[in-house]
Amino acid sequence: MSHRLNRPSRRPAIVAVALAAAVLVVLAVVLLSGGDDDAPEVTSDPTSTPTSAPTSTPTSTPSEPPPPAVPPETDYPRLPTECATREELIPQEPGACFLNEFVEERPTVVLWGDSHAWQHIPVLRLAVGEEKVNLVGFVMGSCPPMDLDLPLGEGTKCEQNATEALDYILRLDREGRPLKVVAGAYWRFYLDVLASPGDYDDYDNQQADLFDEFTPAAFRALARAGVDTDVIAQTATVPDPAPCAAPYVCKLPRADALREEAATDAWVRDAMRPLGDGARYLDPNVEICDDSWCYGRRDGIYTFFDQQHLTATRSRTLLPLFAEIVADVLP
Repeated sequence: MSHRLNRPSRRPAIVAVALAAAVLVVLAVVLLSGGDDDAPEVTSDPTSTPTSAPTSTPTSTPSEPPPPAVPPETDYPRLPTECATREELIPQEPGACFLNEFVEERPTVVLWGDSHAWQHIPVLRLAVGEEKVNLVGFVMGSCPPMDLDLPLGEGTKCEQNATEALDYILRLDREGRPLKVVAGAYWRFYLDVLASPGDYDDYDNQQADLFDEFTPAAFRALARAGVDTDVIAQTATVPDPAPCAAPYVCKLPRADALREEAATDAWVRDAMRPLGDGARYLDPNVEICDDSWCYGRRDGIYTFFDQQHLTATRSRTLLPLFAEIVADVLP
C-alpha cells in the first residue's frame, strides 16, 4: 500500500510522473468538493524583527465542530492557493505555508512534517481561532521532519523543505519570538520500509533512509536550540486490503489500524527523548479508537478522508488535545 499524498519528486524541479494518475483521480473528487473552505488569503513571510510581544489574553474558547456537511472524500484541509491548489491538496514546492494572516510581532505555531502533519491543519486552525497567533506549515507528502545539514536550496524538494523549515524555526528562535513546533509524520510507514525494503519502490526506500538518519537529528537540533516542541503520535489508518469500501464506516481492529503500535511508539518516543520531559506526545487516537477497535464513523462523524488520512471534520474533534499548543505561546 502506498501512503503517498502527492509526494514531491526526488529531482528538485520535476514532479514525479507517477503522480499524474493520482492527480487525475483527485481532480475528479475535488470538482465535487465543499469541505474545509477556511483558508484565508495571507501575506508572504515578513523578514523584519518584531518590535514587541503581544499582550492580549485569550478572548474565546473555540466551539466543537458540527457534523460533516460534505462527503468524507471531499472533507480534507484546504490550503491557501499559493501553497497548493485544490488538485494538489498538499504543497508541491518547498517553503512556508502561511495558514492565517502572518503578523510578525505575534507568537508562532509551526506545523512540520508530511501528510500526517497536514491532516491536522483543521484542528490547529480551530485551536488558533481568533487568537493573535501565527500558524505556519512546512508540509509535503512523504517528507518527515529532518535535519540534513544542507545549505538552503540544495537537495531534492523534500530535502529543501526540511532545510527551510529548520532554518525558519531556528531564525524565529534566535530573534526571541514566542514559538511552538508541532512535528508529525507517518512514522509507521517509514519503519515498515526500513524493515522490508524489497516491498517498496526506490523513492520510498530513499525517504525511509533519510528518515532513519535525519529525523532523530531534527529533534536533537530543536532540543539544542531549546525550541518548545510537541510530537503527534502515529494516527490510525485503514489497513490494506480495506475490510470495507470507502467511506470506510466499518470498525477496524486496533491492531490493524495501528500496526506495530508499541514498536512505533517506542521509536518515536526514543527519537524525541532529547526534547525533554516538557515535550508532549499527542495521541489523536483517543477520539478514533478504544482498546480493541478503531471506528470509521463515530458520533456521526466520518473518520477517514482516504485510506491514510483523517477527514477535516474528524481532525477538529481533536481540539482538547491540541488547544494547549496554542495556550503555550500566549502571554
